[in-house]
Amino acid sequence: MKSVIQLIWAGAVLASTVIGGLSLGAIAAPGPVEDLRSNITAFQAKLVVFDQGLLDLSQQIRSIVGEILNARDLIDAGQGHLDRLVRGSVEEAIDIKQLTLDDTLTELQGDLENLVLALNALIGQLNGLCPPLSNKINADKCTFVLAKFNNIALYLQDVGNELDVIFATLEDGDAGEDPTNPDTFDDVDDWLEFCLSEQLPNDLQGCSQSLGQGFSLLQEITQEIALLSLKKKYIAKNIVHAQKLLLSTGAPRVRMVSTPMNENASERVTVQIFGLNGQLLYEEQQYSHTLARADKRYALADGVYLSVASTRDSNGRVLQRDVRKLIVRH
Repeated sequence: MKSVIQLIWAGAVLASTVIGGLSLGAIAAPGPVEDLRSNITAFQAKLVVFDQGLLDLSQQIRSIVGEILNARDLIDAGQGHLDRLVRGSVEEAIDIKQLTLDDTLTELQGDLENLVLALNALIGQLNGLCPPLSNKINADKCTFVLAKFNNIALYLQDVGNELDVIFATLEDGDAGEDPTNPDTFDDVDDWLEFCLSEQLPNDLQGCSQSLGQGFSLLQEITQEIALLSLKKKYIAKNIVHAQKLLLSTGAPRVRMVSTPMNENASERVTVQIFGLNGQLLYEEQQYSHTLARADKRYALADGVYLSVASTRDSNGRVLQRDVRKLIVRH
C-alpha cells in the first residue's frame, strides 16, 4: 500500500508545478486536447472498475457479518448440540475473508494504483497543453482544471489511507500477538480464530463474546467503506467538472445575470481565493450588496492568485459570479 501513497504524493507534487514550472511527465508525452479528453474518459472507466470492487467488498463484509450473527443466534438458542453448526458458521466467515475478501482488497489496491497513474498522466498532458509550454488551452481554464485534478489527488490519497485501515482491521499480521490471549487481539481474524480454536465447543458464551468483538470491528469497516464510496463520488464529480471545462479550449465562461443590488436583500456573497496550484487559501461568506475585498482582510503573500466571488439569492441560486486574477504586492 505504501507504493500507492507514494504515487499519490508524486501526482500531487506534479500537479503543484503545472503553473509554476514544467514537469518531466508533461515534456515526455504532451498530447492534443482530444487525447486529454479521451484519457479523462479512460480515467472514468477505471473509476467504475474501482466502484465495482467497493460493491464486492461491501457484499463480502455483509456475508461475514451474516455468518457471525447466525453463529451468535445459535448460541443464544441455548442448545449445546448446536456447537457443530456454530463452528460451521465461524469457519464459513473465515473462508469468505480468506478466499474472496482478501483478493477483493488486493484488487482494489491495484485499481487505486491504476487511478493514480492515470491521474499523473492527465496532469502531465495538461501541463503540455497549457502556457508556457503550449497555448492549446487557455491559462485561466488550465487553472480551473488543475484545481479539479488536485482535488482528485487528495481524495485518492484519502482512499489509500482508508484501504490501509480496512486491511489492518481485518488482519494486520500476528506480530506481538498471543493467539491464546485476547488482550493482544486487534483485528477480526484474531477473534474468529480464537473462538474456533480455543472456545468451541466448551465455551459457547465466550465464543459469542469473541464473535461480538469481531462484529464490532466489521461495523467499523462498514463505516470505512461508506467513506470510500463518498470519496469516490467526489472524485467522479471533479473529473466530470474537468471534462466539461475541456469541452472548449477558450477561457472559462462566467455567467453574468443582471440583477438589481438591493442593500436590504438577503443576497449571500461567497468570496474564494485560490493559489495558482488550485489550493483554496481563503473563503468568506457575507450578506451584503458590496463584494467583499478578501485581499484586504487576509494576509496573503506577494504573488498572483485567482479570486472567485459568487452572489446567490436566499434560495441558493447563483445571481452573479465574478472571476478575476488577484495580484498582491506589499
